[in-house]
Amino acid sequence: MKIPASNFRHDVGESLYMFGNFAIPRGQAIPDCCKDAVGLHCMFTPPEGDTAMTPQAKYIRDAVSQNAKDLHWSRFQDVPVVYHDATKKVLLLGDAAHGFCPALGQGATTAIEDACVASHYLLSALKNGEGVSVALDNIAKAQQERVSTIRDMSTEAGEHIRFEDGEKDGRSALLRDMGAWCDDESPTRWRERVRTMSTGYKKMGSECKTWLQGLVEEHGSQRWHQEFNTFLSSHLACGVVGLARLGADEERARQWIAAYSKKLEPAAAHIHSEEQGEDTALTDLAALRGQRRNYYQVLKLYRARLEETYGGDVRRLIRGDFPALSGGVAASLLHCIINLGYTVNSGSEACMLESMVYLHHSHKDIQYDPADPALRIEEFGHGALSFADALRALREQRSGLVAAQQAAEKRMREASGWFSSTPQYRIAAMLEDGGRLMQLAHSLAVPTTEAVPLGEWLLDAAIELYALCEHRNEFVLVHGVTSTWALCQVLPLLDARDGLVAVRAMLCVLLAAYAAQGCPELTRAVAEPTLLALEDWRAFCTATAARDEDEHLYKIVAICRERWFACRQKMSRRARLYEMAARTAYDHDIYWHKYEAPAGLGDGALGVAGVRDNLK
Repeated sequence: MKIPASNFRHDVGESLYMFGNFAIPRGQAIPDCCKDAVGLHCMFTPPEGDTAMTPQAKYIRDAVSQNAKDLHWSRFQDVPVVYHDATKKVLLLGDAAHGFCPALGQGATTAIEDACVASHYLLSALKNGEGVSVALDNIAKAQQERVSTIRDMSTEAGEHIRFEDGEKDGRSALLRDMGAWCDDESPTRWRERVRTMSTGYKKMGSECKTWLQGLVEEHGSQRWHQEFNTFLSSHLACGVVGLARLGADEERARQWIAAYSKKLEPAAAHIHSEEQGEDTALTDLAALRGQRRNYYQVLKLYRARLEETYGGDVRRLIRGDFPALSGGVAASLLHCIINLGYTVNSGSEACMLESMVYLHHSHKDIQYDPADPALRIEEFGHGALSFADALRALREQRSGLVAAQQAAEKRMREASGWFSSTPQYRIAAMLEDGGRLMQLAHSLAVPTTEAVPLGEWLLDAAIELYALCEHRNEFVLVHGVTSTWALCQVLPLLDARDGLVAVRAMLCVLLAAYAAQGCPELTRAVAEPTLLALEDWRAFCTATAARDEDEHLYKIVAICRERWFACRQKMSRRARLYEMAARTAYDHDIYWHKYEAPAGLGDGALGVAGVRDNLK
């Protein structure tokens, strides 16, 4: 139905597709009085009247009742899943093979999945000289059970809300349905089943990988070590994904790799060094966490864990093991989470595993008291401050924070044997005082405690911080944007509570990164927009991908283009910030903060010189 003028049009677009079930006794018809505008309005209004309804509920009721004459009513029935006719000369895909209840919105999804599976087996049959009937049999075998399960779940989803004996209204039924969708501990295990549905699609062979998956795996950690020059992280996979998201092809990505890889260190020497070391018998992953050594030994242990514990499903491994690592995403100047998110986006399961290993290898946790009742995750998000207020609070403490960072950096350099860059030391200093960060994070009011939309809110906050910073294209704040986007790629794989914990940790890390850079002023004015249409952005992205720059430019522009496209109000302040951030990355060289050196350690800028030189 077309959306009438309303406050919700900017959220749902110009039209809205609605589906609902109407339960009736078997063999009976829906009374006509329930189908007209008055009847629908009555059924969608609770006994307490409009005062008991949210604006969204009123909107749905009014939209349904006002469009009563245009509603389509029909009886629902399941049909068998059939992928070919009896002669095996006609291939059926999508709704032609399996029309089912739209309660889960899986019709188009499974149609696309059908097409991928069909193309795989048809191509295979052509290559191997097999008949079309063999391909059709293989397609049916690959999809029959899975799609039948999705069909049955769609039917079940449509029947969730039902009255039990003795119930007089639908409240209990609605609560049961809400529990099934929102609670991982619900006895229905509905969330787990839906998650399995969304990740259990047929894995195709290597010949069906995209060029992006193949390329990042070709240049994974078996070819290049994750780090070079002692502590600098390889951005190779991130750069390739960034280029692909700008619309670049494989040839352009290989050109960039040829130039970028000249500074990387081949993996062979590091693998050989570990094999000759004394730690090859280590089997305790917990003992190796955060030690920044034996990367390839950790990778070997993770591969075994992937098969033995998770049946080879790397997404299940991420869901199971990432929560214990999510507090350490600041590791290696946020590059571990950046690598993980970008490899998740690429679809390369091998590189996802390597990125999880890198996070385990370099883990740097937030230090706070988890027993503090005020810092329980259930208390998060209910404060009164905005993100801008939190940044202002840090600026007011600037001199004290810098002094604490200097002292911590000196201690780390002299006593811990941990050699890194100045910005990493300064962020680590803030994480050592993680209780302060957690308290500040808990003082914020956030728009939702659902992990995925909250991650998007935090990404927008990171983009605004980067765009408005007085220092254009500030190096660490660039990482704040790309690491938050990377986390957003991981969040859909996590359970609800674990995702919320991960977003809170990233919020703390963003605050720590801002403080580590001396709490710069946010004085830039939001610019007027010039990229007003998708075609403008497409041309801008093409120009960006053609430039021989470090990969940070590719990533920032791609993220901003994605967020602009998702923003329905193209002239809003938010949309203008996306363009402003993209233009900042395009028009300005990376800004390097000048650190005040700890007493007795010389020039504090030296800690970042190696990073700067290796970006050239």
